Amino acid sequence: MGGNLAIVDKSYFLHERDEKGNLKPIVVEIEPGKEIKLIPIPEGEISMMADPSKGYEITSAHIVEPKISPEELRQFGKTAKIAKVVQKLLEISDTNISFRPDERRQSNATGGTGSPQTRI
Repeated sequence: MGGNLAIVDKSYFLHERDEKGNLKPIVVEIEPGKEIKLIPIPEGEISMMADPSKGYEITSAHIVEPKISPEELRQFGKTAKIAKVVQKLLEISDTNISFRPDERRQSNATGGTGSPQTRI
């Protein structure tokens, strides 16, 4: 052993928070040359995203810039673009849970092409 190994501090495991204890937003590149500011999703909210009625609300609440309402996402949202945002949210939230894990399992069982998802 030896070398340059070091014990990690808490920030390795925890998302950054502001002085009020709120999660800090993170600027991510959504596609080349396009950025968005997102707040990571706490583990307790991730499972609620599978419910379509709550998914838009949660997604909207975690998009800081540009601000988009749940109604705008629901009525006028571009599905592929929203899926990119959700994927980025899951990445910055440090999880590998899919947006709709039950739907993916069902499509695999009926011959779908989706890959199986790992759940935490």
